[in-house]
Amino acid sequence: MHNRDLVLALSDDIVVRQRLGNHAPSPAMQSMPRSDVTPQFRCSGPAMMAYGAAGLVIPRTSHEQWAAGPRVPPGQQQPGDLVFFAGPDGTAKAPGHVGIVIGDGEMIEAYATGFPIRVSGYGRASSPPGDQTVVGFTRPVAGSHL
Repeated sequence: MHNRDLVLALSDDIVVRQRLGNHAPSPAMQSMPRSDVTPQFRCSGPAMMAYGAAGLVIPRTSHEQWAAGPRVPPGQQQPGDLVFFAGPDGTAKAPGHVGIVIGDGEMIEAYATGFPIRVSGYGRASSPPGDQTVVGFTRPVAGSHL
């Protein structure tokens, strides 16, 4: 499994969810136990679901996902890597937001609970509020046996 495969799988899910008003479980979620299926995501949900669909269990929260690493140096991020942003305290100590890198400064993210999953820019002045300053990147696949 390559990081790009994760991005393509999640991109397919986003298209389906957008067509269904973002309220129906995506194909990747339909095979999960019912207690794990939710119609809306917090920011860490799409990452957890995408990696889960690929057979890799990653932590549930952005704080835990950041801690699990492994870290990727800025400029070496690839599609499928996770990109993190400052937490509620405004620092990198405990990142409070995460997206999935799709390339060219763009990511897939669930901005906040109740917002639709979307593709947006990161790390630029023109990025949405909160997505302008990157804390760092991780590559969960690097630590797996996929």
